[in-house]
Amino acid sequence: MRNHQFYQAFISAMVLILTLSCGKETPDPDNPFNNISQVPSDSSQIPYTSLDSSDITALHQQIFQPKCAIPSCHGGVFEPDFRTVESTYNTLVYQEVIKNNGDYEFRFRVVPYDTAASWLHERLLTDDEVLGRMPRYAPPLNATEMRHINEWILNGAKDINGDVAVRPDINVGIYGYDAYDLNGNLVSNNRPQENEPFVLENDQIINMVMFVFDDEKPSEEILYNKLKISTNPDDFSNPVRVVDAVFNWDYYVWVVQLNGADFETGVQYYFRYYARDAEHQTPVEFPNNRNNFYYTKGYCSFIVQ
Repeated sequence: MRNHQFYQAFISAMVLILTLSCGKETPDPDNPFNNISQVPSDSSQIPYTSLDSSDITALHQQIFQPKCAIPSCHGGVFEPDFRTVESTYNTLVYQEVIKNNGDYEFRFRVVPYDTAASWLHERLLTDDEVLGRMPRYAPPLNATEMRHINEWILNGAKDINGDVAVRPDINVGIYGYDAYDLNGNLVSNNRPQENEPFVLENDQIINMVMFVFDDEKPSEEILYNKLKISTNPDDFSNPVRVVDAVFNWDYYVWVVQLNGADFETGVQYYFRYYARDAEHQTPVEFPNNRNNFYYTKGYCSFIVQ
């Protein structure tokens, strides 16, 4: 994926939205993979000595489940979900990343046969303090554990049946946004608390820059680039405003311009961005109701004062 001049120009202004805390008790949500029955959901039922150490079941038993599936992190609160073998595989292989590096170089958490393109591999080894090496707040994986994960990926990241996943026909990826005033100052960090709306002055014009990519086509060919604004965080079927994004050739990004004068003072406005490629009829929605961890509905909103 090409590096974009915009991100190089503004990366110093980007801040970490939410520092993940793995020490808080969080309710354990339902796991949609609990009812898959090819192998026992509790992989501890299978003797480790009978498993290939680079098999997904062994990796789950010895690494992902004991070291990562703690309640407030990958224990069902957000993906990848390491509670069972099935949820581990289905939320890793060809599953799109949420948090990315500064150049947005990764698309999937695990790419069969390719450790360099696998975000999992990067997160387990990175020394980037902002990204954070996984597992967080715990010792890093040792050389043997990393070798087993690498072997699994390089051998095709096979599932419990020994099959290699087929790369899905992926739509565009929408990874976040930043908002700037006309002087290039970041305003999307002007918010009382992390998941509250950012503040927009009633006479202020801002440019919302959407991080939209397609790893198969140039960014300018992405279709249906629209921002929908609603006062209801869960209903965008009848938005109060729909604004088309404009492609900026200088920075190679899609930009939505908003004017605070067009909105009522004191009202919290939620927004979602929609885009698609030519091969898909349904646009990708960002954020969606899955509430990916730091891009929450509250974070994707603004209030005019």
